[in-house]
Amino acid sequence: MDEIMFKNMCKEIMRECKNRSIKVSDRFIAYYVKLLLLNPAWNISLTNAEELSRTDLQNFVKYIYTTLEIKDSPNVVTLKMQLYFQCNFDTNVNIISDYRNKLNTQLQPLEQEILNFKSIEDDDLQKLLKLIVNYLTLLHGLGNPSSDQVYQQAETALKSVFYKSELIEFILEENHDVKIDHLNMLSKLVAGIRVFNQRAMKSGEGIEDLPSLLAQANEQTHSDLHYILHDIMNFVNALTTAIDLGFIIVRDDEEDDGTLKLVLEDQNKYGSYIDYLIDLLVLYRQYEIFIRQIIDEVELSKGKLEAMFEQLENILKETYSIIYHKTMVQASIIYPQFIKIAEIWYIMQNEVIELSNINDTVENLKIYSEQTNRYEDIIYQIIARRQILTDEDRMEKTGMYRKAMLYCKNTIILNPGKIPNFDQEPLELLGFCPWKFVQSGGALIPGNPGNGVVKIKKRYYVFSCVEAILEFIKDPERNVCRVLELARLKPEVIDILRLYDQLDEVKTIYQLVKPIVKVIATADENIQTEDHPERSHIDPEYMWNVWDWKRKALKMADVAKRLTKSTQTNATSSRGSIKVQTHFLKDHNYQTKKDAGTCVPTPSTFIFGLRGRKDDKQFIITLTRPIEEKICADLTENCRK
Repeated sequence: MDEIMFKNMCKEIMRECKNRSIKVSDRFIAYYVKLLLLNPAWNISLTNAEELSRTDLQNFVKYIYTTLEIKDSPNVVTLKMQLYFQCNFDTNVNIISDYRNKLNTQLQPLEQEILNFKSIEDDDLQKLLKLIVNYLTLLHGLGNPSSDQVYQQAETALKSVFYKSELIEFILEENHDVKIDHLNMLSKLVAGIRVFNQRAMKSGEGIEDLPSLLAQANEQTHSDLHYILHDIMNFVNALTTAIDLGFIIVRDDEEDDGTLKLVLEDQNKYGSYIDYLIDLLVLYRQYEIFIRQIIDEVELSKGKLEAMFEQLENILKETYSIIYHKTMVQASIIYPQFIKIAEIWYIMQNEVIELSNINDTVENLKIYSEQTNRYEDIIYQIIARRQILTDEDRMEKTGMYRKAMLYCKNTIILNPGKIPNFDQEPLELLGFCPWKFVQSGGALIPGNPGNGVVKIKKRYYVFSCVEAILEFIKDPERNVCRVLELARLKPEVIDILRLYDQLDEVKTIYQLVKPIVKVIATADENIQTEDHPERSHIDPEYMWNVWDWKRKALKMADVAKRLTKSTQTNATSSRGSIKVQTHFLKDHNYQTKKDAGTCVPTPSTFIFGLRGRKDDKQFIITLTRPIEEKICADLTENCRK
């Protein structure tokens, strides 16, 4: 990624936001842009300026400032909450370091004055000693040096380890690094001595009782966090139940393989609220996760504090045993003890800074969560009188692993009880159901490992119901891509579901889920058809000549000019209705013909004159008998019979 192009893009977005009075920070814009650029559909290439289209860039910038204009949008609030938490909690070490650096910066003029001090006169030595006492007291937070008692106790502690001769040597030292190291050593010794005296009840004016204060503050913070978490979970459980009940599982009519899908039970009544409620659930789930992380940190801090208190008491007892009833102790023996005490005290002060930062973080997270409308009336309308399920209730439900295995004999469904160290294995999507996440458009419904676990590329997925797991394993790779495809469109879920690395791997692939092309079955068939299924028709009035049409048009125009009259005649006036009696037709048989044969006379001829004649007077004599003779003979024969 070209950092210059990225910064220029962020500057342009900031300029557009400023023109529209949208208050956002540069860091938030950079965070939001990085998440959006995981989606290659924007066609924003930051590696090659020539490939970057101005139109695509304008559309990208317009989408961002249009989204940010809706200040109470759960999506925007979630993103702001995520960035704030990353900058203020995930970097506690940096916060402590920043605090120490800030303190050193404030004390730097005083430090430079001490290092650059050159006079060794008695009055000036006292002045330098006062500067060092003030510096050491402020550096370790051991009271206000303007107080006489605090100053006297600090001065006494300093003089016990830093004599006048050493003070002169310190002034005459030319190497500043050596002076700084000496000054740091003195700060630890003085701090250790003053804390030891304070714990021994001898002195310690202005020094707070850090062990007691830290223990009380830690316990109070822990109690407040659990109260906040209880309130969050009550709302999250109601919201999750409402969204889960708002959808029902039905068969997809567009698919022929019995595929199931989620649809809203009452689209007309709650359709306009469901998307907002889904985004609101993401916000409060993120809020819950942050509070749980803070609780874990406070509990870890409590354990560290208890070990630290015990270590401090042991060192104090050991130090007390070394100096007990002794007027003088070797520096090589007692100085390390005071340094250890100072180091522990220094760590306790860091714990105070961290605990203060935790309280500030919790308060600001609460402010972020209150920027949205919770729509509790709509939520409880959807729930009606049905039971609100908690995450524990969902987990305690009897697992349907065996039922899932009845429907699918595939070994892809694993029994969580047979997976080694399953409790320590991280679940994908933080254990939320991936199928309902996709089908509902981003709803975070907790899964139940008792329904079975699906392992894909060393990643474990759990589901909220048997139908979800059976639909998911029909094409696991495709369904995982559908999760990533939806996450591209909803950047606020990328951080909470820990999908950044997966999306970064496929950020160059424009279409993760390719459409399934249905194969149409075909076959060759032989069909006998008639030669002429339609009977031919010849229109006797058809005219192909245009002049015939013109002639007909002239006749019709001439007829149109004529006047039509009607006349009543005698013949027509007498006409009236006549009733006729009819009857149904009957079937009858009729003999129409009779087959018969006839016998005709056989033709017979004789040529006369072929013999004995020398001329050409031959002629033909007909010997055929008349037909009448044959008929008469037949009649006579019939009569005899």
